[in-house]
Order: sequence, then structure tokens, then C-alpha cells
Amino acid sequence: MYALDHHVERLAEDHRRAAEFREALEGKDGISFPMATPTNIVFFDIEDTDGFIAKARERDVLVLSTSPGRIRAVFHLDLEEDAVEKILKSCSTWV
Repeated sequence: MYALDHHVERLAEDHRRAAEFREALEGKDGISFPMATPTNIVFFDIEDTDGFIAKARERDVLVLSTSPGRIRAVFHLDLEEDAVEKILKSCSTWV
């Protein structure tokens, strides 16, 4: 809601980053997407949520488990472009 009130002009950038993240994970064994990703939030299902979260955290990437087997990743103003690119490049090696 904060972004809608204060940063609406750059939300398209966050939506693009979320779409790129999803595309990087699509087709990976054991990962599925329960819903479309039209915003800056990506939900995906993965069997080893704890393992994925731990590997992400090792790379200073914070994602949350919203339920058993489901992870939520949010792309927002505080992420710099090179951080997102680093996440996208490395995620293919840890899933």
C-alpha cells in the first residue's frame, strides 16, 4: 500500500523484476507456481522450503514461507538493480 501512495511511478520496475525472477525459476524441477504473477510478489511451491530459504539467506536474499511448501518473494524499492541481477543469476544454481 505504501508503494501505491508514494512510489507508483516505479512499480512497473518491481513488476518486471518479479517477472524475471519467476522466469528464472520456471521449468526448474520441483518448482511450480500456484497463481499468475501480475505484480511485484511471486508465490511459488517447492518441496524443500527450508532449504531454499537457507540457500537464499546465504546470499543475503530474504524470502518467506507462507505455508508448508509455499514461498513468497517480494520485489521492492529497496532492492538495487545489481542485487536483483545477482539473485537471478545465482538462483539457477541453488534450485
